[in-house]
Amino acid sequence: MRASRGTMSQLGNSVSRGHRLLLIQLLLSSFTTRCSWAAIENPPGSVGGDETDGRGQGAESVVVLRRETAYGVVEVIDYTAPAGAIRFLRCGDSIVGAEWLDPEFKGQSAFLNFAIHQAVVFRDPTPRRVLQLGLGAGTVPTALRTAGIYTDIVEINPAVVEAAQAHFHLADGPGVTTVSDAVMFLEQTLPKADHYDVVLMDLFNGSNPACATQTAVLTRIRDHWLSESGILLVNLFGYHDAGQDNTHAAAFDLTVTAFRTLERIFKATRCYREIPIHMAPESPANIVCVAAETRIPRAPFAVPTSGDHANPVELSSFWIQRHFSEFEITDALQKARVMRDATPGDPTPKWKHGGNAGAAQLAHGYRNLIATVYPPARSWGLVAATTRGEL
Repeated sequence: MRASRGTMSQLGNSVSRGHRLLLIQLLLSSFTTRCSWAAIENPPGSVGGDETDGRGQGAESVVVLRRETAYGVVEVIDYTAPAGAIRFLRCGDSIVGAEWLDPEFKGQSAFLNFAIHQAVVFRDPTPRRVLQLGLGAGTVPTALRTAGIYTDIVEINPAVVEAAQAHFHLADGPGVTTVSDAVMFLEQTLPKADHYDVVLMDLFNGSNPACATQTAVLTRIRDHWLSESGILLVNLFGYHDAGQDNTHAAAFDLTVTAFRTLERIFKATRCYREIPIHMAPESPANIVCVAAETRIPRAPFAVPTSGDHANPVELSSFWIQRHFSEFEITDALQKARVMRDATPGDPTPKWKHGGNAGAAQLAHGYRNLIATVYPPARSWGLVAATTRGEL
């Protein structure tokens, strides 16, 4: 997770690099890491040049790896635009991770929600054991393992594990990587050693909003996998308020439902938007919820104010780790939950009405954001299970 002092010094002192990072993060920060799309027909090594990406001409994409698997196509795609170069990892209908190709940004998460996950290394006391449910490109477990924290990983697709190892520098250990469905793993096994100090859950993909509201799964994590003082981090994608129209409000109810479930199971829950509240307020974004059986301070991690975190560029990973507690939305979710619980009549969440209007709204947000961050996606004929009512 930590870049060299020389690299960070250069980054902090370079206005042009700082502006470039800010520009990229403004786009990426609102971009879900689990986006739905149709298959890309490009073979490995194919190049798409001269794309207009909204930031200038000359963008280029290269398919580095393409494999057919039981869970859909796994692809590694390098995308270079005037603003910078990023490597994406695609699995089936999702982008599951990304990393910077530019050396000056090495060690920083390309997606800001993962920067928050990485910040668990600053929890006091430092976690001894972490369980990661869903590997992605391995950005988070690599940071934790590099810091010496024993980190176990559960990932359903062996091809994703191989791609993360070969193309995203997934650290070998300490910790074990298990190929399994995460929910089945939790239900059918128990920790072989001590319980975990942290469980990281990133299974939401935009078409399965119920993944963060499964009472049985969350209860089992609390009772059998977490230590008494352990914490659960759940990654969601959604709206932080009800907005100005019914479809926005219906989508916001997805977030409220997840929060309500966590609040019912755990004694303490706090939720944070990955970017400042004033930034892209009408757009969905990643939301990280922290749940525990013990008190959670507003700033759950003791992030340092020296070294890489002394004067970080705005919207860099280090800046997000310093400031994400300022983006808390817990109060808004509690008020929305109280209002909904106090409403007589049909208790069914709004997103279950009107042809899954809330889920469809999120799917629409996905399509727009994917095409903004990766312009070639405009030709993919994007699809989402949410628009088909598969919830």
